[in-house]
Amino acid sequence: MQAYGWIQGLLALGHEVYVLTDMSRMGTLKEECQHIKLIPSFDSRKGIRWFRWLYYRMPYLYRELRKVKPDYLYKGIPSWHSFLIGLICYQLKIKFIQRISNDFLIDNRFFHKSL
Repeated sequence: MQAYGWIQGLLALGHEVYVLTDMSRMGTLKEECQHIKLIPSFDSRKGIRWFRWLYYRMPYLYRELRKVKPDYLYKGIPSWHSFLIGLICYQLKIKFIQRISNDFLIDNRFFHKSL
């Protein structure tokens, strides 16, 4: 729901927004979401497991993002590859929005420090 709010706000301001998503895991879009533009993400099963990011996923993302050249790329869940996607966006001059979905992802209030 929060992603939908971001998308609607950016669209209302006149920006072009695309959502990078795994099309194989998607159902049909609700009627009120039909106007949202989608970029199909890479095939998570393609290639050799430990080398996928270098020779398949990064080149694929670069090509797809260069092709559509959105104003913003929004990523809802942070992960280790957010950095790599951020690098691609930086090179293509696309503003990258990484939503921090939970406090525990950025602060230490929830973790015990081991000695």
